[in-house]
Amino acid sequence: KFSASSYSLALPSYATYSQETRRVVDALDRIECHPPFSVRPLWQQKELHVNEGPRWPAPVTHVEGLSRYGKNLGSCFFQFRNFENERRENLLDQMRLGLGADLRDFYVTPVGGGNVQLELSFGRSPKERILASYLSEGQLCYLLFVALAEMASSQYVLAIAEPELHLHPTLLAHVVGMLEEVGKTCPVILATHSARLLDALSSPERSVILCDLDDQRRTRLLRPNAERLNAWLKDYRGMGHIRSDGYETQLFDSPASTTPSTSGEKA
Repeated sequence: KFSASSYSLALPSYATYSQETRRVVDALDRIECHPPFSVRPLWQQKELHVNEGPRWPAPVTHVEGLSRYGKNLGSCFFQFRNFENERRENLLDQMRLGLGADLRDFYVTPVGGGNVQLELSFGRSPKERILASYLSEGQLCYLLFVALAEMASSQYVLAIAEPELHLHPTLLAHVVGMLEEVGKTCPVILATHSARLLDALSSPERSVILCDLDDQRRTRLLRPNAERLNAWLKDYRGMGHIRSDGYETQLFDSPASTTPSTSGEKA
C-alpha cells in the first residue's frame, strides 16, 4: 500500500502540500496493492534465507488488512477467532470451498516471542491438526484470498496482480466469486492474463478493460462491445474461451468508434 511516508525522501513534507496535492496523496494512500503471494514451500524459502511470510509465524497484533505477500496471515486469523458464531461459520464455509468439506475449524497457537501460527483441523477430532504452512501452494494461496476478502475495506481500492497464480481452475473460480462480492463495496482491480479468470466473470461486458498499444505504442483502454460479446457467448463458455481461440479482436470497439455507454458500466 502506498503512503505519504513512503515518499518522504523524494517529496516535501505532507504539511507543505496544497489541498489538491493532498487529495492526490490521500488517494494513493488508499490503493492497496498485492503482487502474487509468497507461497513457495518452506524448503525453498529456507534455501533462499527467507524467514517471513504466510508459512511462518506472525506477531500477535491488531491488523487492518492482509499485508503484501500475505506476511501477516496468522495475525489476521488471530482476529478472526473472535468472530461471532454466524460470521465465523460463514468464514469456515468459504475456507471449505478450497480446503475440503471436512475442514472442522482453525486455531491460532502461540509459538513464543509474541508470535502465533495458524493450524487447521480436519475430520471429527479437533486434536488432529495440521499447520497451515504444510498446505500446498494452491491451498495456501486460496486461504490468503479468503483473508484478503474478509478484511477488505470500503475505504481502499484493492489492486491485485495475477490472482490466478498457483490456483487450480476450480479454486480460481471461487476466488473470482469472492472478489466480485468484495467489489460491491470496495473497488477491485485485477491484472490478469488468465482465460480461466475471464471465463469466471459474471459480467465481463461491464468489468473487463483491455490494455492495448496503438500504432505509436501508447496505451489505450478498450471495453468489450456488449452486444457483440453476448452474441459470441451463445457458442462459448466465456470471454476467456473466445480469447484463447483467437477471436479477441472481434469483441472490442476501436477507440475511434467507442461511444459512451448508458448501461452503467463500471470497472
